Amino acid sequence: MTIYTAEQVIEIGGREWEKKGKYRVYLNDDIWPDLIGLKVERYNTGNICAAWLDGDRISNSRANDILLAIAKVYWDSADGQIHIWTRSAGRYIDEVPGWIRAGIAKAAAVFEEGADLVKPDTHQVIEVI
Repeated sequence: MTIYTAEQVIEIGGREWEKKGKYRVYLNDDIWPDLIGLKVERYNTGNICAAWLDGDRISNSRANDILLAIAKVYWDSADGQIHIWTRSAGRYIDEVPGWIRAGIAKAAAVFEEGADLVKPDTHQVIEVI
């Protein structure tokens, strides 16, 4: 397993959480889908109206199954590792954690190299120093 720092996980969009001596950085449901290349558009009701994975159009059902595979994603200060909790059943619970780990590694490497990163869904270039 790859060891990360809190700063690396925060830089890719993580949110800090601390309670009762535990310190974690969570990658919430608005962050980890971007890391795996999942883009979803929704109706006002919250239902998916269109979805893409790595730029390829996928079914709304497949996008929903991917999103439902993951319960939580966080970095823990106790071991410096990313922890991914999957749901107890469902499609893609075996594949999605690997996709997330690869996305985190890629995003962390971009920040380590000091390269410019394009902010998801905005096409704004973020200068990394």
